[in-house]
Amino acid sequence: MSLIEDETGAQRALGYVVDVGDAGAARCWLDVTDAHTNRHDALHGGISTMLLDSAMGATGSISVDPAGRAPFLTVSLTT
Repeated sequence: MSLIEDETGAQRALGYVVDVGDAGAARCWLDVTDAHTNRHDALHGGISTMLLDSAMGATGSISVDPAGRAPFLTVSLTT
């Protein structure tokens, strides 16, 4: 397991962590606070989508770099 913390501005602002696991996959986690919710007190959908994008990008980069830090760019994402 390799944790990626505070690497990007988004990570620092929102406080999420990317866990690049040994099984060839990555996952993100976020301790949700009031700062992450919408006006209905639920996690904001844009944050959910950003976490999904970060996990997918890290998972894709594992195929190039075992630490999951190879540069990848999302061109289009529809949720």
